[in-house]
Amino acid sequence: MSPPEFGGFRVSTNTTAVITVDTAVTLPEALHRFGRPIATLMTLLSGAASSVRRFAVRKDDVRVQVLGYQVATGAPESAGDLLLYRSVLGDDFLPRWLELAQRVNPVPQILAAAWSDEFTTIDTEALTLATVAEMLHRRLYPDATRFSDEQITQATEALRESQVDDAVKDSLIQALQGWWAEESYPQRLKQLAEPVAEAVPSAVGKLNRWKSAVRAQRVAAAHGLGEDQAKQAPDILEVYALTQSLRWVLTFRLLLETGVTPDQLATAAEQNERYQNAVRIWKERLPRIYAE
Repeated sequence: MSPPEFGGFRVSTNTTAVITVDTAVTLPEALHRFGRPIATLMTLLSGAASSVRRFAVRKDDVRVQVLGYQVATGAPESAGDLLLYRSVLGDDFLPRWLELAQRVNPVPQILAAAWSDEFTTIDTEALTLATVAEMLHRRLYPDATRFSDEQITQATEALRESQVDDAVKDSLIQALQGWWAEESYPQRLKQLAEPVAEAVPSAVGKLNRWKSAVRAQRVAAAHGLGEDQAKQAPDILEVYALTQSLRWVLTFRLLLETGVTPDQLATAAEQNERYQNAVRIWKERLPRIYAE
């Protein structure tokens, strides 16, 4: 809806975030902690590139407008309709987002790059977002493992006492004390997607099939496997559809982690034209995952 005009005078409104800090921060730090995360949030909510258009610092009665440094005064005033608005999110949402953005950095920025269409190919975005999914899980669950310390110790001692060849034994012990004890990629995907599937089932479809498809796509892209088991090149439209679903799932998970309720997210998704268009794409291209 356009702002009203009266006799040549145009009325416009702006929403400004005022952030008070207890200790002094440098300009780069202030933009890193506040400016960029807010612009990133607006990109995720609008699905289009958003920039910091105005940034000012103030101490007592002295106020200085920042120009040039990471501030794009000529950027569009609006990125379009948002998935969620402040009237729904409440005033406490932004502080929670700023905390989360620092905790899971750089996941929001990479996801915003996807929404801004900064990736030059579908394959690049597919591999990047599949990697970002693991990154997000590691940020949210830094201590997640599939084996306890006690289990690892027992298995290590058993291996050392076994008759297995020393080279194999050493390799197994190193793996067990390192990456092998971590949760697998499918386990991480499932834990990330479960809350989203509960709130917005259409984003994930059949969870086990969805995580298997994302895993397979990641393995194929990461290891340069250009053909599937049927010796056929992957359908680029299917890659696109699955990547779009992953983009939405990661976005939804960040919003849930910031305190958006499942009901709020479900309502927003149902009413959002961008999301509903995406659903139609992956239901058409990936019926095995999304067939009702």
